[in-house]
Amino acid sequence: MKTKISCLELYKLDIMAVQEVRWDGSGSLKAHGLVKILYSGLEKHERGVGFIIKNKLLSNIVKFEPLSDRKPKIIIGDFNAKIGKETVYRPTIGNDSLHDESNQNGNKLITFAAARNMVVISTMFPYKNIHK
Repeated sequence: MKTKISCLELYKLDIMAVQEVRWDGSGSLKAHGLVKILYSGLEKHERGVGFIIKNKLLSNIVKFEPLSDRKPKIIIGDFNAKIGKETVYRPTIGNDSLHDESNQNGNKLITFAAARNMVVISTMFPYKNIHK
């Protein structure tokens, strides 16, 4: 695990998915004072998956739900992504964004969603301008 944690620093990552953690059950633990590991495994030290997450990102983790030893669900919240109204990004984004242009994190979110055939649902419905 130490090698994987050092890869976070080397590649400037904040979160990393890992396989074959081989830990019993599911849960979380802190490691090296830098990260938290969320994991899901079997009861026999077999298989298992998880996420290594830097502490600075932990406040953005909304929910971690171990569905099985191979399939956890993690919900990550706000990354200060502003989604604009650029027509080139449709149909990944809708017509009802509050912002005219996407910021860098918005572009990353759009690219992530488009590559996985997902949509940014918050831009699909009209909002009052008071939420800007």
